[in-house]
Amino acid sequence: GVRLVASLKSIKAVASQEKTTSKAAPSVVAKPKPKPKPRPGPPVSADTCAGVGGKLSVMPVGVPNCRVKIGNLDLGVAPIFKKAAPVGKCTIEVTCSDGRSYKVTKKLSAGSAEKVIIKPGDW
Repeated sequence: GVRLVASLKSIKAVASQEKTTSKAAPSVVAKPKPKPKPRPGPPVSADTCAGVGGKLSVMPVGVPNCRVKIGNLDLGVAPIFKKAAPVGKCTIEVTCSDGRSYKVTKKLSAGSAEKVIIKPGDW
């Protein structure tokens, strides 16, 4: 038991010497810059098109061979029904073989199905 107490005293002595030497040494203390406060606003996930959980149906009326893209994801040739899609604010792009294209931005939520019906006058 005596050795343990002696070793604790020597540790404290070394620690106190370190404190005194660090105070005596000249040092330049830089003032920390205040961190900018995060701005209040919607969460990032609400404005980005990512993840999984959304469902999307796209129906171009009377136009065959239209490819559907949502963000960077290719969903295939329309019409598509309740196809798995990312969630968030997504740009849906429909491009047809005859040169027509249609672009719309929709907010997709997890568990809900979104429909895009493109009528002849919408192109």
